[in-house]
Amino acid sequence: MAEGKAAFQLRSCAEAFGVLEQYKSGTLSEDDLKGRTGFVKLGVQVDKEGVYPDKNVIADFRKSMPGKVKAKDIVVKKVNTKAETEQDLSDSIPF
Repeated sequence: MAEGKAAFQLRSCAEAFGVLEQYKSGTLSEDDLKGRTGFVKLGVQVDKEGVYPDKNVIADFRKSMPGKVKAKDIVVKKVNTKAETEQDLSDSIPF
């Protein structure tokens, strides 16, 4: 079973998706989550060493949407892609 932060997230997931009793009894399986819906709170994992780009992570699971998000509340972070032109962003891979 999960330990540490993963255990906290798994419990939070079970509670949000209505399968907390299966989690508590130790019988929770992937089949218990099929067909269920819920929401996630996204967070950003910052690479403190500067080796990898920051990435989105699940910060928490929610039973319901916590109200409307206003545009002023959204933090926009400009990502440095090191691309100089639109061609640099092309998905084609030359061989």
